[in-house]
Amino acid sequence: KKSFFTRFWSQGVFGQKWLILLIFICATVLTPGIARAQLANSPWPVFHGNSKLTGQSIYDTSKVDGTIKWKFKADGGIEASPVIGKDGIIYIVDQKCILYAVNSDGTQKWKFDGGEPIYSKEWNNSACAQSTPAINSDNTIYVLMMTGNLFAITSEGKEKWRAPVYTFKDGWSSLAIASDGAIYVGSEPFPSSETEKPMEKPGYIYAFNPDGSEKWKHTNGQAGGSNSVAAIADDGTIYLGSSEGPENDHAYEMKLFAFNPDGSIKWSFWPPNGVIEGSASIGSDGTIYFGTKGKDDPRDANFYAITPDGKNKWKIPLTKGESITPAIADDGTIYFGDWGGLFYAVNPSGNIKWKIQIPESQNVYESLSSSPTIGSDGTLYFGSTMGIFFAYKDGKEKWR
Repeated sequence: KKSFFTRFWSQGVFGQKWLILLIFICATVLTPGIARAQLANSPWPVFHGNSKLTGQSIYDTSKVDGTIKWKFKADGGIEASPVIGKDGIIYIVDQKCILYAVNSDGTQKWKFDGGEPIYSKEWNNSACAQSTPAINSDNTIYVLMMTGNLFAITSEGKEKWRAPVYTFKDGWSSLAIASDGAIYVGSEPFPSSETEKPMEKPGYIYAFNPDGSEKWKHTNGQAGGSNSVAAIADDGTIYLGSSEGPENDHAYEMKLFAFNPDGSIKWSFWPPNGVIEGSASIGSDGTIYFGTKGKDDPRDANFYAITPDGKNKWKIPLTKGESITPAIADDGTIYFGDWGGLFYAVNPSGNIKWKIQIPESQNVYESLSSSPTIGSDGTLYFGSTMGIFFAYKDGKEKWR
């Protein structure tokens, strides 16, 4: 008798199509770790909303008038952004090393204790989390804490695994998840410079598999690591900023790196005398946008557009430092604010569409250091160090 597959194949082109479909289904079923480990299809699964970090929401927010619906009391201060799962649960981490799951009505579902906060002599206080969590498609929540751990937490609040990733006061890298389930995050050199001890480990850019095993890591010597969140292009290229070590050109300077999914460097771009404290975002045509502050004088700042092959497309000089991740609208307009309280709308060609000075912001330290986001109705939302949350539309304030 002919085998099942032989009989299937002998049916001609029609049978071959069915066989290809059967192989695809078997491959999907037999590799659930890959199939289910991608970024969650949820309202806001990762820092700045999506893998390209565009800050876009699919929801019309035109009816939101700024009235407080509810507020949730955390045990410690909150410096990271929230993410939202497909079931509407909100996840946020505080400076007491607590990850909270908050229901959509503002009540607590559960909380996960990640350890003890770390004391900083420079800050004269303790802290634990400056990193936004991320959620994958099987509803695993990843969160990075200053306890030296990247945690994977179930949707019920139980620990699945942990991996060693060192961050302290200079580490702001949030989690990113690629289409193959890889988790990207940056670390900083260990131990902290506060200890005045020699470096034992440089900073790294890590890629972890969904089970917590290390896929690859990259360092640029004594500097290494990254404060950026990985922006991931459609072809899998990973963009983030990292310092160069003394053995490289532009020693101790910051570059924007493009990594292939296997960890090899595709290219790097050096913004002269620029420090990348924020993250890049990617436009629909593949253009990469990011801002810098000056290395010696923060006011010596620029905003860049870089082509997918690493060439400088254009740049806009800024009068103050810039440390946020820009938002990109459907029409390609790029939005960002600077430390002096200027908020910009820039066309993809590099022409300034409009810019506004946010009232009360001129003399406030790093007044706009919150990355903006966009509702599908075009309303822009961003916070400030003045303690005010803003909604703007077409360059005009809607509410605060």
